[in-house]
Amino acid sequence: MKWFIGLLISIVFFSVGHIGGAEGNNKEPFINQELALQIGELILDNKYGEYMKTQKPLEIISLDSAWLISGNRPHSGFSQIAYIIIDKRNCKLIKMGIK
Repeated sequence: MKWFIGLLISIVFFSVGHIGGAEGNNKEPFINQELALQIGELILDNKYGEYMKTQKPLEIISLDSAWLISGNRPHSGFSQIAYIIIDKRNCKLIKMGIK
């Protein structure tokens, strides 16, 4: 599964770089909301496995320069949610965890 995530991120870097988003002067996000949600879901599913099934559907929030992707509160009564923060400008993982 790790190779698949690496391949997906490589494809994103390659395709966006050829669209004109790699110069760094562009104000447009490096990745759009839909792609950020897909990448975040893949990474969270890979990291937390079965726990993520109780967190669906995931939510995405646009911050100034990052995407915050988080799970919903599980129906089982636990108050912890999984989250990941991805930089919009370069697709780097800023932070990930369960809170």
